[in-house]
Order: sequence, then structure tokens, then C-alpha cells
Amino acid sequence: LWFRFTGQIDDHAIEFINLAGNQLGDPILVSEEDGITTKTYRLKTQFRGNFDFHDYPLDRQILPIQFRHRKLTNEQLIYVVDTRGMQQEQKTGREIAQQLENKKVFSIGGWQLNQVQFFQDTKKNDSTLGIPRLFKEPQHIEYSQLNVAIKIERHLMNFMLKNLLTVFFLVIVGYLSFFIPISN
Repeated sequence: LWFRFTGQIDDHAIEFINLAGNQLGDPILVSEEDGITTKTYRLKTQFRGNFDFHDYPLDRQILPIQFRHRKLTNEQLIYVVDTRGMQQEQKTGREIAQQLENKKVFSIGGWQLNQVQFFQDTKKNDSTLGIPRLFKEPQHIEYSQLNVAIKIERHLMNFMLKNLLTVFFLVIVGYLSFFIPISN
């Protein structure tokens, strides 16, 4: 994960909405070129998500990654997907997923990457900011937010071989055990 910007940004105020552990740590690389600062981070952690298992075992899930700045509003900071820096300028979500899968960047046993989407939106808050004169007129505050939606689907054949075939054999063995004669 990298951020490219001019001026100064408090990177410790970057908040991952659905991060299960700690927030963003220290950058592994900081470079400045032509007045543009680039801070690069290695992010290896767990994220939370709301998953739908109604179609199990034929389910498909979306793994979300979302972050925003806690202090800087949309007027001060807007996140933009760096398709040029990621070398993804003309690629579709399926092509990006295939590229990530080929490079073994992302792997979850029994699942395959289907599509990857990057998009920017805003998180809106209405607040009086604790100022008494604003109690009747809350301020509309917007924060830029970057989202990554990783769509995955279950490898059906692997699932059937590992789980359903085993259960089928156990049922057959259990059924055949009724035909074994008992000797005294």
C-alpha cells in the first residue's frame, strides 16, 4: 500500500474501517521526488467482513478493505486509485484478479479470486462538533474513503472431494456395518 502526496499528511490518522487488528504501522519506504512524497507500507493483517452463507457450498463472497483519514475531510484529502502505479490502467477486475492469482499474491485454500475492484467514495457524518450554536443545525462532514472489493468463489470440485466424498464413504461404511454378522 502506498500514498503519494504533496505537503504533509498525518499517516497515523489513516483508519481502516474493517481491520481486525492494529491500524497502519510505520512506512517501510519513504521517498521524495519533485516535491511529491511517497510512503510505502507493508500490510499483512486480518480484516473483518459480513459474509453470506445462504448458498453454501456454492457461495461467493466479497472481501472488503476500506480506509479513510480520521481528521482530514473531503475538502482536504481525496483518495484516488493509482492505476498507473499499479500497472492496471486498462485492465478489468477479472484481469487484475488473474494477475494477482498468477503472482500468488492472494491465496485462500479452497477459494479462487474472481474479481478485484478499486473505488473511491465518501463517508458522511452529521455532527454539531460540540458547538452549542450548531445544535439545531448539524454540519454535514464528508471524508474521502478508498474501497477494495475482492470477489472470491469456492472451488467446488475441491470442496466436494474433501468434504462430501468423505461423508459419502462414511455413510456407506456405516450402512454396510449393519450387514456384518455378530458372533457370540
